Amino acid sequence: MRKNIQSTLIENDRRNNLRKFCSGSKNSRAELQDFDRIDQLRRQYENCTRIYGNLEITHIQVEHLNEMKSPEKVFSFLDHIEQITGYLLIYSNEFTNLTLKNLEIIWGDERHDEIAAIHIVNNPLLKYINMPKLRSVERGTIVLSNNPYLCHWSGSVSFREILQENVNGRVQIDETNFDSCEKTDMLCAEDCNGRCWGPEPQMCQIFKSVKCIGKFVRQVVHPGCVLNQKMRQIAVMKLVLQDAMMKKAKPFVLEDFQESLKACAKLEQDSKCVEKCNGLTDYDRTRKMTVNHQSPRYTYDRYCVERCPDETLIQDDHCVIQCREGFWHDPDKSSRICEKCPNNVCPKTCKLEEAIDANNINSLWNCTVIEGHIQILRHTFQEHIKFRSINGEVIRERIKALTTNMLNALSNVRVVTDFVDIQTQEFSPNSLNFLQNLAIIEGRTLIEGYALTIYHNSNLAELRLKSLKKIKNGQIYIGNNQKLCYVETMHEYWSNIITAKNLPNEKPMFRIVGNQNQTLCEQLNKTCDESCDESKGCWGSGPSMCVDCKNFDIGGYCTETCPEIGYYKESEKICKKCDPQCFRCNGSSSLNCTECKKFVLQQGEAIECINECPITHYRSANYCLPCSSTCYHFGCTGNGDYAGEGGCNKCMHAQRGGCSTCGASNNLRCLIAYGKAKDVCKDNNLTNYYTTSGNMFVEQFECVECDPQCSFCTGYGNSVNYHHCQCTNYLVKTHSHNDYCAETCEINTFLLSNKSTNYPGECLQCDERCDSAYGCTGHSAKHCIKCAKAAIMLDETMVCLEECPLNKPYQAYDDKTCYEFDKQAVASKKLLFLLLLLENNW
Repeated sequence: MRKNIQSTLIENDRRNNLRKFCSGSKNSRAELQDFDRIDQLRRQYENCTRIYGNLEITHIQVEHLNEMKSPEKVFSFLDHIEQITGYLLIYSNEFTNLTLKNLEIIWGDERHDEIAAIHIVNNPLLKYINMPKLRSVERGTIVLSNNPYLCHWSGSVSFREILQENVNGRVQIDETNFDSCEKTDMLCAEDCNGRCWGPEPQMCQIFKSVKCIGKFVRQVVHPGCVLNQKMRQIAVMKLVLQDAMMKKAKPFVLEDFQESLKACAKLEQDSKCVEKCNGLTDYDRTRKMTVNHQSPRYTYDRYCVERCPDETLIQDDHCVIQCREGFWHDPDKSSRICEKCPNNVCPKTCKLEEAIDANNINSLWNCTVIEGHIQILRHTFQEHIKFRSINGEVIRERIKALTTNMLNALSNVRVVTDFVDIQTQEFSPNSLNFLQNLAIIEGRTLIEGYALTIYHNSNLAELRLKSLKKIKNGQIYIGNNQKLCYVETMHEYWSNIITAKNLPNEKPMFRIVGNQNQTLCEQLNKTCDESCDESKGCWGSGPSMCVDCKNFDIGGYCTETCPEIGYYKESEKICKKCDPQCFRCNGSSSLNCTECKKFVLQQGEAIECINECPITHYRSANYCLPCSSTCYHFGCTGNGDYAGEGGCNKCMHAQRGGCSTCGASNNLRCLIAYGKAKDVCKDNNLTNYYTTSGNMFVEQFECVECDPQCSFCTGYGNSVNYHHCQCTNYLVKTHSHNDYCAETCEINTFLLSNKSTNYPGECLQCDERCDSAYGCTGHSAKHCIKCAKAAIMLDETMVCLEECPLNKPYQAYDDKTCYEFDKQAVASKKLLFLLLLLENNW
């Protein structure tokens, strides 16, 4: 028993030496007529045990095979493959048999045509597909179509063994299969117990997924036992205990067998099943902080890896194909880190994972980034059927024919994250000008190792991909385009734009084969423009398609000279336009003008040419001179700080009467508010001014001078109570509490205190019973010079009253004095008496 365990561990060590993670492909049914197709597959999958993605074996023709070798030997480089995370596609091939002798699990995380985990279609000579160790197809269906000789799949293969659940619903075999099969063609070797992939003894279908625990618990150490992690651990523990009891030896711990467990329920790290990868950081309990992990691992698919594959991006501690929402990868940077979109606005990105057709082309207008690939194929230029899977049901959709004019929807595309594949045959356009802005192909996913494939386009005469500057991963294939010229002129350029350089002993990173003969191109005058640098080549006809110019490049066009007027030399060969406002210049902006077309604006030591003077400046000849800063944004007709001709068109704030000598009719000097707008008077040291709302020449506040009797005020007039007038000379106190300021004590007031250096004098208003025209000498009714209404004499002192008392109802006309009798009537009587007396004497 111990010997069996040790041999298993030794086998695991051997497998670990081979272990290599490889990226699969996503080409589907696309065909690339490459005579090195077998070599391409070998480079992609040799020594690989895990395939991230899909294994696609398609369009292998007789001429691709080595006649001296059997298919077994030709495809022996696939022998180490144990797991495929996506699907297995075997489509339109001419070989007779294929062996994947160590393939154990197809996860079906991605499915072909959205349903198939195994898709075997249109293989007219195929007799055997030998997968003896295949244990499980976790998700997806098995689809067979048009395989007339694949006889053992009709009854000798146990689909229940590899599907386990819902077998009938997960196997689709149509009537086009097994047409050429006889019963004898379905027989298995005697040791296979009726279950096999073919007739040979090494083609038996090995059963390992049943009874892994219990009577056949030892099967758990076999790589084929597919259980969830808990079941596997229980089984291993039983095996260890049983082995210890039988041999009385020290039992092995669970970790000794982790390497032999092939189907981890969640993640595999360093040949062990784990719940979570290490990540990039760890927590230091002592220092209470995160630190770099001693064994950092990224999460990619079902595995924990030391570094993310070159074709992936990095988001935190994960290897991803696309950044999450709100993040993007800047293709112009060498880093593969997902960054937060600037200002939370991401470039318009369109997801495309199928060939372009009449249905999806309109959704690509104005896209700058294609997350996925651009694939333009022949069949899309004809009405065709597209298959889709909706809730497990395959739907047939009729698609209209694509036209070359529709391809202009791609004219804004700048970045393609996967690959570009153009194979249109007789429907091809004359050029690829619809991709004129394509600058970067990232190559995260490739088509048979190629990032750019331009194959068999019958009408294609020139590429015109002049913006293409970088291919980050993958190779270039341009072949069998019988009318294509110019492409042979730019071999050096292809090497320059491919970032990932080819490794030693591998074929070149680009292949340009089978296009129009270069000599014939020259005879047809399909050569680079005379303005192009012949050593660099060109993308097509005309001076705008040069890879590099012989003399000067002006905005993408090659010319012999750089004009003096309107242009400048940026470098030895680059000639650029001046700013539209410059007549002559030495740089690109309006600040680099040496001579202006219209107006000159001084900007520090430099000048700027502009079409019109800004609102903050006024014209003087062809110069724009600055307005006073007090004009704000209202403009001006001169540099004056007043409202009117030669000054500001309008003031934001102004001092009324502050411009008596500037010639402005409205006498308004404009002001600046340095703090709050209402404090504009104080900000300008106008302490004896108050603010009021503006007028037609003043937008906000006007500063108006206080009354001459006020050293400070908040409004018009000399009122202390209403406008807080601070008196310069005398404060006049009134009985109505409406005190005011005056130059002297007025006639109806009397002096309380004299004016001093620091304080104003004070006057008190006479008693209201005093006659205001005569004033008073004190504060009471006894101090009136003359009474306003009535007066009585007390001890020879006149006292003013509101009215005469009842005992003195009579009032003298001249001095308002009140008497007990009518003084005027007595006088009248006396006068009458004298007149009568005189009359009698006569």
